[in-house]
Amino acid sequence: MANGIYDSSSDPPNLKRILIRLQHLYEKDEHPVLSKPVTLDLAKFLSPFNKSIAEISERSLSAIWPTSQVKRWTWKTIGVDINEATNESNQDPVGMAPFNVTLNAQEIRTFFVTFGKKPN
Repeated sequence: MANGIYDSSSDPPNLKRILIRLQHLYEKDEHPVLSKPVTLDLAKFLSPFNKSIAEISERSLSAIWPTSQVKRWTWKTIGVDINEATNESNQDPVGMAPFNVTLNAQEIRTFFVTFGKKPN
């Protein structure tokens, strides 16, 4: 292996924490039914893992920062109500037990899911 390159494929995967990225495929008003917001229960979605979920934390798209540390850019627009545009984004915290996540049209949300005992 070349200097400065690390082959992480030889390490066993860490299944105690996984990254999940969810994307709503439709644009607003693209389809009368499929463009509507979709709510997903992550506990049911992840049930094939047959593990208990200790924590779900929403991250930036790149998964580097928690969404609480993300600073959104703002700019002036002509002919668009800023309040209407920003309300489209769903930055609500993940619902707990069940872990409900809602995706609006064209929205992408990224999460770390940690399995194990739930913190007290």
